[in-house]
Amino acid sequence: MLFLVNAHLESVATGATRLKRGGVGPTEIRVMLVVSDLAMARLGTGWFEAALPWIAATGAGLLAITAFHAQRAAATLDWPS
Repeated sequence: MLFLVNAHLESVATGATRLKRGGVGPTEIRVMLVVSDLAMARLGTGWFEAALPWIAATGAGLLAITAFHAQRAAATLDWPS
């Protein structure tokens, strides 16, 4: 959800809307969700419970990087020419 908020704020600040972040767009996210859902149905949820903290930490790190790049892009618009 925070990625959606960041995308909205970035598009308002810069005037440009980007759907992909780091080469990953909505379709790729849906494919990853389907694959993880199929893996949980086939293999159980034990592996997912063990991987969840790593997934959350990776998401938080990627969000920080994305927010940094969005702030840098917005800051360059505010510089006097």
